Amino acid sequence: MTQRAFTAAFLGVALLTGVGACGPGINATTPVEPKSECVDLTGAYRANFTTSCGQSATTLPVSVSQAACTFTTTIPGLGGLSGKIVKDQAAVTLEFASPCSGQATGTATIATGRIDAAFAGTQSGTGACCSVVSGTVSIFK
Repeated sequence: MTQRAFTAAFLGVALLTGVGACGPGINATTPVEPKSECVDLTGAYRANFTTSCGQSATTLPVSVSQAACTFTTTIPGLGGLSGKIVKDQAAVTLEFASPCSGQATGTATIATGRIDAAFAGTQSGTGACCSVVSGTVSIFK
């Protein structure tokens, strides 16, 4: 085998086995943390709500907490509302507060400084509680 044939064979084997490919290369980019696809809702707000069972309130002070894209808040007289934000929407769950108990689910539209949700579910309890309930909640700055 001539020197030229040996060099060509060696280069062919080196290319097939990846010899010489030692690292990401000059044009490699640094990995970037993916951007969250949700707005930060953390802070003090006001809330309005109304239900098909006659429960309602306006301009209640509430505080919204958020971890990653999941928000939570407690609305006095209604219950705990939580949701997972995906872009400008959220799937929400409402756990009714005493004197009612039960749960409702729904969807919300999310914007900076605003959550508008519609929900439906079941309640039990006394007073303005009813077995089938629906309603709306607006949380705003």
